[in-house]
Amino acid sequence: MLPQLYIPSITLFLLGVALRVSLRLLYGARGPATDDGVYLFMRTMSWIMIVIPTIVFLVATTHWVSLLLFAIVFEAVVELVVARRTAQRESAWRLLLLALESGQPLAESLRYHAGRFRGIVGRWYRRLIVDLDHGAPLVEAVWANRAALPREATVYTSVLTLPQGASSGPSRFAELDDVEVLELRQHIYQRFAYVGMVAMLTMAVLSFVMIKIVPSFQEIYADFDLQLPQITVLFIKFSENFGPLLSVPAALAFLAVVMGGTVVGILYLCDIPVLQPVFDLLGFTQHRARVLRLLAASLDGGLPLSQALSRLQDGRFGYPSPLVRSRLNQTSARIDAGHEWTEALRRSSLVTVTDAALLRTAQDVGNLPWAMRMLADRKLRLMSFRWSAIENVVFASVILFIGFIVFWYAIAMFVPLVDMVHNLSM
Repeated sequence: MLPQLYIPSITLFLLGVALRVSLRLLYGARGPATDDGVYLFMRTMSWIMIVIPTIVFLVATTHWVSLLLFAIVFEAVVELVVARRTAQRESAWRLLLLALESGQPLAESLRYHAGRFRGIVGRWYRRLIVDLDHGAPLVEAVWANRAALPREATVYTSVLTLPQGASSGPSRFAELDDVEVLELRQHIYQRFAYVGMVAMLTMAVLSFVMIKIVPSFQEIYADFDLQLPQITVLFIKFSENFGPLLSVPAALAFLAVVMGGTVVGILYLCDIPVLQPVFDLLGFTQHRARVLRLLAASLDGGLPLSQALSRLQDGRFGYPSPLVRSRLNQTSARIDAGHEWTEALRRSSLVTVTDAALLRTAQDVGNLPWAMRMLADRKLRLMSFRWSAIENVVFASVILFIGFIVFWYAIAMFVPLVDMVHNLSM
């Protein structure tokens, strides 16, 4: 069977490489247009013909134990590629803000640093420079080449292009993510990745023990006409009762995690953040803070609140999260229906009751932008505290549960040995 996989895998791989080379020669350094569907289809097919045969060939020609090593390497490669692209996009965004603040020609300032960027970000970065050279408006050029910049770059650029937006200091938007939130997010990822790995290894060890070790114990005790200790009997009964019930769901869950992780990893390597809606839902508090900061910047730029909300709802130049845009649409609909704007924000779950009262007071005294920024910072601090508390409780609970299972297993397997040595010595 294995030799039958060699030729098809190698053939598909070479065809994929040939298709990639043909696309590069056909479209040149400038690349295709943003709406070129033929290029997108051929590019996707080329990567499929490269990646899938490679995975099949590696899986078919290696020992099954090596799949764990391949999974670890694949996960590390995905993390490295995603982190590199994120760092490049943040760097490109800072360069754009520096050029805006200095008043120099944007295309010339960005072209000076074009050699720093590679891959997907580098191609879109060079296309951004070309669009700016051709006289495209900044917001249009950023949206058309948004893959060269962070996800929120378009909406922040639309705020900076307000009459008073650029003059109020673009550098204040250099850090689109709060440092504490980034550190907390990375800490949560690392901890739960550790828990997942420990749980998988624990299940593998227990399965091996129940299949290989426990039957040997039972046979040895039967040969010597001895009775297994009660704690060992309880552990065996627990495994026999719950093992068959949990084995199929555990195997299905493992396969789902492996296959889903592979598909998600490939999509992220293709720069398709398929899990972004899930992260938007889990980190909705962070989006609330960003909306408040954008509204504050829009008000500082002389834009009325109704127009600021309308800009954030725009499908192209507005807020990048569809979930947030739907909440903003609900807010505008409630304002049009006659609700007071802070009440409309509260009913759309963008602010709390206390926040709404504070915003009304700040509007009365003329400190609304400052109050919005203060509330945004407060929401981020509360989110960091709550997620830290949840993470510590969940992590400690899971570790204690796994520790209890391991402790029970160790006692159940060690007591029979002590009992057997004692009986043999007698």
